[in-house]
Amino acid sequence: MTKCLLLFSGGLDSTVAFYILKEQGCEVIPFKITTPFLSSNHLKNVPFEITQKIVYYEAKQDYIELVLHPEYGYGRGLNPCIDCKIYMLKKAKEYLQQNSLDIIATGEVVGQRPFSQQKYQLKLIEKKTNLEDKILRPLCAKLLPPTIYEKNGIIDREKLLSISGRSRKIQIELAKKYGIHNPFSAGGCLLTDKNFVDRFKTLLEKFKNWDIQDIELLKIGRHFYYKDTKVILGRDKNENETLISYSKNKEKFFIIEPPFIGPVALCYVSRSIDKKEIYEYAIQLIKNYSKKNQSSINESSSNNGPSLHTV
Repeated sequence: MTKCLLLFSGGLDSTVAFYILKEQGCEVIPFKITTPFLSSNHLKNVPFEITQKIVYYEAKQDYIELVLHPEYGYGRGLNPCIDCKIYMLKKAKEYLQQNSLDIIATGEVVGQRPFSQQKYQLKLIEKKTNLEDKILRPLCAKLLPPTIYEKNGIIDREKLLSISGRSRKIQIELAKKYGIHNPFSAGGCLLTDKNFVDRFKTLLEKFKNWDIQDIELLKIGRHFYYKDTKVILGRDKNENETLISYSKNKEKFFIIEPPFIGPVALCYVSRSIDKKEIYEYAIQLIKNYSKKNQSSINESSSNNGPSLHTV
């Protein structure tokens, strides 16, 4: 059986591509590259048949450097789509070669994204990855020159599609055919989201020694910068619990948990500001964002830092 490695985002296109390749008799292996810039629901509504087969690769610091200094620039947000696709295909190529697989495929559609999916950009990406004529794009293959897989007869070109442009009408119809319910149209990249991009730019401006954990935290809560430090407030129960889980890193954070229904505060430890000053700043934020104004608060020690205890 032909083994196909599918670069998988979790969006509609790559999900449909999975089933088109499966209809060709391929064993399809979804290859998912995770980055700090993925939304928390990037695999929401992806069929279990696919999620159970996903092979994950976690992008490291080299990916962060790519985002900060892309060779081919950004889209409308802070999204370096061409550089990103080159990076991901290089990683997929490495995995394919290490595991003796037969095909590399993507869910790309010609003309869907003006910054990275025009024909000349697709050819550029192939050249930069040394994958000329070796990237199968089943959704739009008939609009592109035949790949080596089609020439060799292991893929039937007549069963591939000729989708182009930004409309996903055809993909939605195919999703119904394959029993895909309420699929996400895109793969959840937050670098196209203005609010997240604004938060990320602020982090770069305010913090010099940030890391991947700081990027992950940008996805939740309300963020307040105070001198050389930062306080994050949870907006609901789930965010509160997530912030509490981060407080296990005692060298970097301390947590303030109110005894009433209200936001938890995750406070960054500062080398130059007394913890009491940060604590008082965070307490005021908690009061401001609580449904009922809490007039008096006593502290008790937990997590090597102050914690709200009684009202």
